[in-house]
Amino acid sequence: MSELISLLKYNFSLEFRNKTQVISLLLLAWIVCYILFKIHPSLESSEFGYLFWMFMTLLSINVCLRSESYNGQEIRLYLYTIVDPVLIYLSKVFFNSCYLFLIAVLFYLSFHINFTEQVPFEVNLIFVILIGAFAISSSLTFVSTVSTYANGQNTLVSILAIPLLLPIIMLLKGLSDEVILSESIEYLKYWTILGLASISIAASLLLVPHIWKE
Repeated sequence: MSELISLLKYNFSLEFRNKTQVISLLLLAWIVCYILFKIHPSLESSEFGYLFWMFMTLLSINVCLRSESYNGQEIRLYLYTIVDPVLIYLSKVFFNSCYLFLIAVLFYLSFHINFTEQVPFEVNLIFVILIGAFAISSSLTFVSTVSTYANGQNTLVSILAIPLLLPIIMLLKGLSDEVILSESIEYLKYWTILGLASISIAASLLLVPHIWKE
C-alpha cells in the first residue's frame, strides 16, 4: 500500500511539475463551453450527453498518453525492476481517474454556468462522472501501457481504444440523459460500466507483469 501511495505521489509530481499544461486543460474545458454557448445558445438538454462525453473521450486519450510519455524507456525499465509492475499500472489507473474526474467535473460546471436551464446541477451526475472517469481510465491506461512497448504508440492507442471505449461512452451518455432529463435511472448500466472496467483491469493484471520484459 505504501508503494502504491508513493507511486501516486510520483505521478502527481510529474504532472504538476509543468503547471501550464494543467492550466491549459482546465481552460480548454471553459473555452469549449463558452464557444458552444455563443454558437448554439439554445442547446437542448438531450444534446448535453453527446457533447460532454465526446469531448471527454478525446481529452481522455490525450491525458492517458501523456501519463505514459513522461518516463523514457530507461526510467520505465528501472521502475519495473524495483516495484511490482501491477502496482505501477494501478497507480496510473488511479492517477488518470482522479485527473479525468477533476477535468470532467469542471467541464460539467462550465456547462451548468453557460447553460443553466438546459444543464441543471445534479449530484447524481457527479456520481456518473466518477464512475465514467474510472472506467475510461481503466481501459485507456491498459491500452496505453500495452502500446508503450510497440512501435507507433499513438496509432495503436487510437485503434484499440475505440472498441473498448464505445460501449462505455454509450452507457455513460444514456445515464447522463436519464439524470439531466429526470428520467428513471437504469442501475444495471452502472454495473455494466463497472464490469467493463473490471475486465480491463483483470486483463492488465495478467499481461502487465510479462509485457515489460519483452
